[in-house]
Amino acid sequence: QRSSASRSRPATSAGSASRSSSAASQRSTSPAPARGPPARKAAAAAAFQPKSTKLGRKLAGIPALSKLRKRVSEGTTPPAGAVEGAPGPASVSPPAAAEPAPPPASELQHDPEGVRCLRGHRAYVYCVCIAPDGRRIATGSTDKTVIVSDVETGEELAKLRHHSGYVRGVCFAPDSTVLASCGNDRTVVLADTESGELLLRLRHHEGPVLTVAFAPDGRALASGSGDRCVTVIDPDTGALQLQLHHHEGTVMQVRYSPGGSRLASCGYDATVVLADAD
Repeated sequence: QRSSASRSRPATSAGSASRSSSAASQRSTSPAPARGPPARKAAAAAAFQPKSTKLGRKLAGIPALSKLRKRVSEGTTPPAGAVEGAPGPASVSPPAAAEPAPPPASELQHDPEGVRCLRGHRAYVYCVCIAPDGRRIATGSTDKTVIVSDVETGEELAKLRHHSGYVRGVCFAPDSTVLASCGNDRTVVLADTESGELLLRLRHHEGPVLTVAFAPDGRALASGSGDRCVTVIDPDTGALQLQLHHHEGTVMQVRYSPGGSRLASCGYDATVVLADAD
């Protein structure tokens, strides 16, 4: 038995030696780990492999990430910021070309259906009013000007620069000879319709004046303001005739009844007020 055991030991040693030599030969024949750019690409691609199958399914549903993973594995990684929706130089749109300046106010455009378009202001147009005689149209803008144009030809008749803030309201007198305007500079301005000459500049409000309206007989002018007040003045002298404090918020609009006996106003307080204008 001892001789059999002694004979079996060299066989085991020989087997171990053969396995060692085989492993050594495999190590000698296996290629060395890849180095250089391909290795870095493979490492980058591995960084995008999710550590959770559930997370992987979620990430796989993101098109931008799937595209990036594919580009990394193919060695065509885009520059930083090139992923759709990601910030970076590649996702920044080139600056838009400057818009052309609008044509002058005298250019009256006609489309095939007869719609007319006046383009004279350089900013938002807040208000518009056609004179009672139908010959003129007035517009007020955030460019702080009021433009009076001929309704038929589109010719600019006057450009008023009497306000130092946004113009929020315009209104012609019943005889179309006087134009009232108001704005964020807290003033009400009366100007001659023909020449644009300043007739009166009134400041009875403590906030932006957003609306003006002449009485049907032209003997009163009402205005509403951000100071929650409605005032009525004499357009000939500028004297204050009436001041109403019925609103709890900014007054957005004032209008007279056809007979001039009632004055309606509305505002941010969700109310409409009807007051005796006499």
